[in-house]
Amino acid sequence: MPHEPITVEVDRDLEDLVPMFMAQRRKDLGAIATALKDNDMDALRAIGHGMNGGGRSYGFSEITDIGEAMERAARARNVDDLTKLAGTLADYMARVVVKYV
Repeated sequence: MPHEPITVEVDRDLEDLVPMFMAQRRKDLGAIATALKDNDMDALRAIGHGMNGGGRSYGFSEITDIGEAMERAARARNVDDLTKLAGTLADYMARVVVKYV
């Protein structure tokens, strides 16, 4: 059974910026997969830091939460948590629907 969409309301003033932000998060998915394969904790921490810093300012608190957890997991070198977080981000990106208000 497919998961329900996640609707995020975003300020209409950000309408020109959000597609670029979301495109970067999709690129992050590939970078995360590569960093996990290479066991590159510095790259994973940096990706998490970028998501942590930008998510909430665009209205995507879930992305901020994932990024923060990814930073912590990378510092702890916790590959299992990083793998789960990558799946959580992929699921979120597949389900999120932006509604401009």
